[in-house]
Amino acid sequence: MAPLRSTIGSYAYQAAGVWRVAVLASAAFLLTALSNANTDGTLDTAIAKVVRHIIKGDQCAHEYEEARRTHYFDLNNNGRKDAVVLMAIEGHGCGNNYGFHMAAFLNSGKAYSPVGHLPIGGTWDAHPDFENVAYRDGQIVLQIKVHAENDAACCPSRKGKAFYAIQGGKLVEADRKKK
Repeated sequence: MAPLRSTIGSYAYQAAGVWRVAVLASAAFLLTALSNANTDGTLDTAIAKVVRHIIKGDQCAHEYEEARRTHYFDLNNNGRKDAVVLMAIEGHGCGNNYGFHMAAFLNSGKAYSPVGHLPIGGTWDAHPDFENVAYRDGQIVLQIKVHAENDAACCPSRKGKAFYAIQGGKLVEADRKKK
């Protein structure tokens, strides 16, 4: 029987009704590289580390990368563009559940460091507008939709706003600042 090739460089053989997997060195290298991510200081590797933390322990959860949006603001008034990243995580609990998360990263000029991440919505919860993110008066402002009484899980209809800030070196949900 010919081996079946998977996407991570391993081969599976069926012998006597039992699947046997022989993992190539490339798969081991890939796993090592992923476990050491964020050593180069790029935003992509910092995001990958946060995503791994969010999905840790859930074998089915994964980021829907095409939905990810990154917005740049100077979050700590040091003249550098820091990053606010909105992402969608799907497949929680091996089901059709999804969650929206926001992470903030400060730019030191040499590397992006995560300040924190928070769940910001999902199934039967708020749906943030990934394209419409602002930074005003020290707050990250998201346009969101929340569920009205007869809305389906997928489709909240009531418009609103959510406010977040970096306080004490952490990303937190905040009350709306009055001008």
